[in-house]
Amino acid sequence: MEATLPTQETAAPPPASGHRRPSARELAFLYCVPPLLMALPLGMYRAGIGLPIPLSLVLWASVCLISWWLSEAFSHVASRVLRPWHPPLWLVLMLGYLMNLWISSLYNVPIVAALVEFGRVPRSPDLMAYFALDRNLFDPDYLWMLFRGGAAGLVVWLTANLLFERVTGTERFGGSAPLPVTPLPRPAPVAEPVPPVAPVVVSPRELAPPRFFSRLEKLRGLQPDDLLAVEAEDHYVHVHSRRGKELIYYRFRDVLEELRDWDGLHVHRSVWVRRAAVTAVEENGRSTWVVLDSGARLPVSFANRALIRSTRSQNTA
Repeated sequence: MEATLPTQETAAPPPASGHRRPSARELAFLYCVPPLLMALPLGMYRAGIGLPIPLSLVLWASVCLISWWLSEAFSHVASRVLRPWHPPLWLVLMLGYLMNLWISSLYNVPIVAALVEFGRVPRSPDLMAYFALDRNLFDPDYLWMLFRGGAAGLVVWLTANLLFERVTGTERFGGSAPLPVTPLPRPAPVAEPVPPVAPVVVSPRELAPPRFFSRLEKLRGLQPDDLLAVEAEDHYVHVHSRRGKELIYYRFRDVLEELRDWDGLHVHRSVWVRRAAVTAVEENGRSTWVVLDSGARLPVSFANRALIRSTRSQNTA
């Protein structure tokens, strides 16, 4: 029953992902305050190799800041590599931290050496042992030692980032912290009641094929009725149809513009689906997917969960 729900064109479209990007002030807080708070007790208690307190504070502030920033950078890399599998936020964050921990000796040792030289610190047995340690990045014993030493930092990193996205309602790595949907503005009152006008839904049979159909090779000659969904991936889009799936080089925003008169829904920042193609809705905690005629599963943003449930109920009515 394709004409029972308002389309993306007859109702205001939902936000692309249900989240917003963090502001510069929020990022400055996240990039500086947690690592410096973590460095303060370590520096005051001269953790590690027992440098004088001023040098110990400088050492741990430098190490914690660099480690935090590199973990952020590596988390972005992990998120981009794993994007087709829609990884949970905690996994992206953990991989980013572990990649940073693996190369930490590349910056920790030079920082310590520079501070020892600057402060003219005597070469104590602890310092000599620190510099003499064999830091083989492929030695299981050394890697296990690194992990044990960095386990507390991993807990702080995960906790701070998960709380940050939940409290601020922002998204940096494709996480799942929801942002409440802004309610639609109320229409101005009219002098006389106006009977409701049913939305005009155009069947794909009455529409010319969109321009991106001309890019198809495997699905050449695809009919509008056979299109099920379009999914973005960087500068490419996956075209889902009853005949299969094909990846083409095309901008997703151009696809949305060409499908604006179709009876479909923009259910995620990177997914558009035909309402009639939705056969099931699957939910697991805060994650939601739609299942298409073809059996493909595509993600639904948190803000669109209620809409896609309604679509499913109408399709099965």
